[in-house]
Order: sequence, then C-alpha cells, then structure tokens
Amino acid sequence: MRLMLQQLLTSYSVQGLSTEPPLPVEGIGVHQGESMLTSQITKPFIVYTIGNSTSENLAEEDYRPERQFFQVYVHDKPADYSRIDDIVKAIKDTLVGQRSLEHSVMIIRHLETSRDLDDSTMKTIMRYIRFQAIKEK
Repeated sequence: MRLMLQQLLTSYSVQGLSTEPPLPVEGIGVHQGESMLTSQITKPFIVYTIGNSTSENLAEEDYRPERQFFQVYVHDKPADYSRIDDIVKAIKDTLVGQRSLEHSVMIIRHLETSRDLDDSTMKTIMRYIRFQAIKEK
C-alpha cells in the first residue's frame, strides 16, 4: 500500500492504475508522515499516513477482504486555501474508484475531507483527505 501511494502521488502512474488526468502537483514533495524531520520544506507539499487495517471477517475462507485506512495531508504557506483546494480535488479525482490487482486493491473510497486547518509545527495551512482501500488479503 505504501509503495502504491508513494508511486501514485509522486509519478502519477502506477502499473494497473489509471491516473488520467494527471495530478497538477508536479514538483511538489511527497513524504510519508513518519519521515518528516524538519519544517524547512518547500511548500506546498503532501504527506500521507497509513492507518488501521480492519478485517471484514467474512465466512469465506478463500476470500478475506480488509479495509486499509489512509490519509493524505496537503500543506501550503498561509493564508490562501485555493491551491490546496485544487490539489485536494485532483488527489480525490485520481484515487477514488481506483483498483490495482498488482497491489491487491479492490477499490479506493473517499471518506472525508477536513475543514481548513493549520499546522503550527510546520507553519502551514492544510487539509487532509481520508480514504479507505478495500484490499484482498
């Protein structure tokens, strides 16, 4: 899942995934949440984190789907959210409904988009987008 997200958010194409239209974020840094070591990062930038994985507990032995939650955060310098809005829309348009047999992803669903937020540690304004990937174990 991490590899798929990193590739999708940085190169805008992963084998088995359609990324048309391409994300309008060329040149924007993409980081895994735990890899952030400094607040001195060129803005805007994207951070993604992988959340809980929950089994669907279906009775079928040969078909065991699970829900993998993940979030994508879009940061920018204060105080105009319009560039963040454009990036959030592009990420949602690209990820929602995606499937990848190679990565065992049956479908990706959008769960929520946050309100306007600010991150005092990174000195940015931001929004997050929360997704759920239904995966085959």
